[in-house]
Amino acid sequence: MKAIVYESFTGHTKAYAELLSKSSGIRLFSLEEASSKLNREDDVLYMGWLRAEAVSGYKKAAKKYNVCAVCAVGLARIDEKTEAAVKKMNNIFGIPFFALPGGVEMDKLPGYYKIPMLVLRKFMVRSLKKKPVLTTAEEDQLDAWTHEGSRVNAEELEPVLLWVRTNFKT
Repeated sequence: MKAIVYESFTGHTKAYAELLSKSSGIRLFSLEEASSKLNREDDVLYMGWLRAEAVSGYKKAAKKYNVCAVCAVGLARIDEKTEAAVKKMNNIFGIPFFALPGGVEMDKLPGYYKIPMLVLRKFMVRSLKKKPVLTTAEEDQLDAWTHEGSRVNAEELEPVLLWVRTNFKT
């Protein structure tokens, strides 16, 4: 069986997973649901949210299923250096990796995450504004931190959808 399996925290990853499932016709399960719906070693496309450089739930999914591709949803776009670090930290090699911008929505965070995220936002905004020149990824990150909201957009899924239609047919 082929499926999309995801883990979401504030809803951005779930929104992308639902868009991808609807566009591709591939069944969708949360990581928790998947354990009772899928067989071990089923082919899955895994989608998880980024916390620092960790793709949430990926290691658990990789132990149970044949993960054929990974989508990591962060607050903004990432650069090649960060992408390489994410792949290395999560041991994602030999399969496609897609990074998607999710956004920042402090009101969706549980209380125990709000204070650290507010501190991190203040630090990141200050650090990014001090730089004389920003990369495209840094500009996007600064925008995400200073203009809260969802950045989930079906157009961001186009490379993923192309890969799915070409390589992950049901």
